[in-house]
Order: sequence, then C-alpha cells, then structure tokens
Amino acid sequence: MELAIGYARVSTNDQVRYGVSLPMQVEKIKRQAIVADVELIDVLVEEGVSGMKHLSQRPKGQQLLRAIKENNVRHIIIWRIDRAFRNASDALKNIDTWSKQDISVSIVDMGGAPINTSTATGKFMISIMVALAEMERNLTAERTSAALRHIKETGGAYTHPPLGFTRVGDEFIANPNEQDLLRHMWELHKSGCSYRKIAIQLKKNNIYSKRGGQNWHPYTIQTIIKRINRDKLVPDCKD
Repeated sequence: MELAIGYARVSTNDQVRYGVSLPMQVEKIKRQAIVADVELIDVLVEEGVSGMKHLSQRPKGQQLLRAIKENNVRHIIIWRIDRAFRNASDALKNIDTWSKQDISVSIVDMGGAPINTSTATGKFMISIMVALAEMERNLTAERTSAALRHIKETGGAYTHPPLGFTRVGDEFIANPNEQDLLRHMWELHKSGCSYRKIAIQLKKNNIYSKRGGQNWHPYTIQTIIKRINRDKLVPDCKD
C-alpha cells in the first residue's frame, strides 16, 4: 500500500469569511485516503498562512516536501487546489514535477468531485487545467495590452512599473505573482476590510511590497486600490 500524506491550510480571513475549518479539511482528507486505498501517515496542518506564499515557503509545506524525499511518500491529498497552491499554473507545475517522480495527487474537491492524478479521469482533468491556464495566460497578455493603452490614452505615465507589472525594455509586462497580490487586495477591499486591516494582514503574512519592504501603510493600500480601478491594473476587478 502506498504511503500518503495530507495537507490542510487556512488563513484567518478564510475561517472568518468562508468557514473553511481545518477539522473539516482533515476529515475529508482522511476519507479520501480510504477511497484511494493508501496509508495516510500524517495530515500536515498549516494555520494562518497566506495562500500567496509558495508551498516551499510555508513551514508545513516544507515539511511536506521533506516527507516526499525522506519517507518515500507516493501520494498527496489536499482538499482543494487553493489550499496547497497559489494558482492553477503553480498547481500544474508542482503536479507535473511530482508525476515525474511517480507521485500522485488526490484533490478532494475539484469542482464538487474528487480527482486522482493517477487515474485516466484525473489526468484528463489536469490536461483541461493546462488548457485553461494557457488560455488565462493569453487573456492576461491581451488585458495587459488594453491596460497599457488605457494608461496612454488617459495621459497616465509611470517612471517605474506599478505593482502588478515588470518593465521589459520600454514595455510593462504583467507579473503573475503581483497580479495575484493585486487581486487578493481588491477582494479584501470589496469584502469590507479597511485599508488599515489590509495593511496589517499583508504585513502579518510576510507579503513584501514592490520594493521588497513590509511597511504597508493604509494610504499605500488606498492608492493601490484606486489605481486598480482607474488604470485597470487587474481588468477582472471592477466596481
């Protein structure tokens, strides 16, 4: 029987807003281990850690990666993709790496149903994710061009690229990680969080600013939120 390890995570905000409790995740992971017919040696619980952090930057995430190497773990079980990974692209990259090491992944809730990457159906679902991720990359490129055109048309100009973009020559290219951060900040704002609370959460979760610092200030957050809407830094975010 293959050895398996589970991974559960919540941020404080998740628990308050969505009731995404750790006990629920752990219970579902244990049930999935029975269905997958694997020996669950542990369920690693990550509490109060932002999903913006890469798995290798989280304490329990590091423990998970060590368990794969040291304990010959061949199966990983998570409740949902966003519990372990920052986005679909990040998930695909990790799943592909593990697949090459003969390590399969069970995702308990994949659109309401579980998938296992060791099965034909699971592999098909992952291939769909690849296609969707590729489409999203193309859409992001199109949105970036539209955002830059908007900045030019409205007379806006940046000496340095704003949060969400990286300068390449004379062009601003969308930075996926920073775009995710902008979207995260926008969602917190729309959920009712004050600029001060957003600044506190970013600092608490060790999320760095464009210049590499952690001194987030309410005024800075307010300015960023206004820019998101004014210059369409993240086209998905609309009032």
